[in-house]
Amino acid sequence: MAQSVPPGDIATQPGTKIVFNAPYDDKHTYHIKVTNSSARRIGWAFKTTNMKRLGVDPSAGVLDPKENALIAVSCDAFAYGQEDTNNDRVTIEWTNTPDGAAKQFRREWFQGDGMGYQPGGGAQPNVMYVHQQPQVVVVDDCHHHHHEEDAARCLLWFLPHLLLILVTLYALKRERPRFMWPIIIFAATQLFIWCLVSAFSFLLAIISTDTFLGLFGQGHHDDLFLKIFVVIIVKSLILILAAFLFWRFTVFRTTRIYLEKKMDGEAAPSTEEPTPLEKLMTPV
Repeated sequence: MAQSVPPGDIATQPGTKIVFNAPYDDKHTYHIKVTNSSARRIGWAFKTTNMKRLGVDPSAGVLDPKENALIAVSCDAFAYGQEDTNNDRVTIEWTNTPDGAAKQFRREWFQGDGMGYQPGGGAQPNVMYVHQQPQVVVVDDCHHHHHEEDAARCLLWFLPHLLLILVTLYALKRERPRFMWPIIIFAATQLFIWCLVSAFSFLLAIISTDTFLGLFGQGHHDDLFLKIFVVIIVKSLILILAAFLFWRFTVFRTTRIYLEKKMDGEAAPSTEEPTPLEKLMTPV
């Protein structure tokens, strides 16, 4: 039987709005705490304007004075921007239970006028969908971390080379042949590695021209004659760099031998005219 006496107050947490955050490709659940603030037992029930998208569990129940219940309001997955969400509402109705009634919810209690509504009346939606994601500040930290790593790599590359240059300059200025060994070993190592790379590249060019060109970022060429031209250019550059590395190694080695002979007093000036190759290989 409907109650003519208006029910007392209830309290809900949150009080006015439920907010669902993107993304909406999965089900979201939000909890509401309902408290019976009145001095009488009440029956309560939730209603939604969009039963397809919004669900409430449990949707109805009975609360004694000062008792509370935790309600799960769920939002099913949907295509944001393609469905109308402007009128989505979740409303709770409550009423006093009849005197002497058992603590078991009855729908017929809500057939009279003695009911309360929460939130207040009107057509304003009380369910909000926040599509914009919060900015992730940690991205800046990642960039800062990457900059630190790049700086560390540059430092690790620069310091050994600087030390190598200083040792070589000291060897030349003080005419100390044994201090030429670090730069000689370094040059020999680079020459050896480049010879291996060159041999592998030339072998790859024989097996697959496209793979060879792709190795040097030139695999996008389709014309046959253009491919041949690019292969010739790339191979020429490989050989030129190999020749330069060999020349550099030879100069450092010749310099060490010259300084060693000069220190031993064996570096006598030659009366014969040196050949162009000897001029190229002789540092002094």
